[in-house]
Amino acid sequence: MQTIYLSSQVELTNFIMRKIVKTDKIESQDKYLLLMVSSFVNKENDWWCYPSVARLAEWSLMSQATVKRAMARLVANGFLVRVRDNETNAKKDDAYKTKSNRYKIDVEKLGDVVGVVVKYGVSGKPKPVSTPKPKYKPKTFADECDSDPCDLIDAPF
Repeated sequence: MQTIYLSSQVELTNFIMRKIVKTDKIESQDKYLLLMVSSFVNKENDWWCYPSVARLAEWSLMSQATVKRAMARLVANGFLVRVRDNETNAKKDDAYKTKSNRYKIDVEKLGDVVGVVVKYGVSGKPKPVSTPKPKYKPKTFADECDSDPCDLIDAPF
């Protein structure tokens, strides 16, 4: 069985576009929403993201109710992991609380749908070694001249 290692957000999005979009085992709205969520994923944040329902609705051109239903289906089917965090607003005396949701795409579950093994991480391919570029030092007029430019001015007439 083929193993795919995803080492960047772009590779995750490409995997969804090339493999998941072609399957008929996931509803169309859910696939499209997975693409939207993948654009928010941050590798440096352990592949978690924090998109709001309003932002997902805006980007996907779906209503917020449709986004909520599709997200619920993705979570219920195990394609998306959701963690609800309650955070107090910036003011301690304020009773207003915001609910922040964290999302992570379960690529192993998505891989099962299309028959491949998918993992977050780095592939076995070595990264190309880059040679450092020499630092560019801009030349100034003083570097070009051996003498002071004011010495070139003739005495007044």
